[in-house]
Amino acid sequence: MLERLITITLVISLIMTGCNVSELEVDKILSPEETVEEYFKYWVAKDKNMMNTFVTEGNKNVVYELDRMTHLELISVEAGDERCRWNDAWYEEPYEYTCLNVTFAIEYIDGHGAGFSNGTYEWQYYLIRPSEDSNWLIVMWGVA
Repeated sequence: MLERLITITLVISLIMTGCNVSELEVDKILSPEETVEEYFKYWVAKDKNMMNTFVTEGNKNVVYELDRMTHLELISVEAGDERCRWNDAWYEEPYEYTCLNVTFAIEYIDGHGAGFSNGTYEWQYYLIRPSEDSNWLIVMWGVA
């Protein structure tokens, strides 16, 4: 009987510890690359509300024409290169900023939508962290 009680207590303890670990992972700050990957994941899913969790306030009203988009594929996310040039007008005095080279393919009904023609794009995505404990946010994107 005592053995059984100890075993049950141990199992419950392990289950509770496992729950706490997963809760900590939810609060983890994503890397810039992971942030862009998550943004694209929700863009593919046509979930603008979730996309908006990865962008700064000024980018929450972007028109994506999600109902006209037929395909979106994130091809690569890599560290930025000499094409990356930060502009202080995008965000005043961020705690930290970075730039990534992002390649993606997109297609729309009738071959165009939301400023895109069907095709593959190589863009720079600029991200900021407003403070040390904040998540990365996309502040600007486009061709350098």
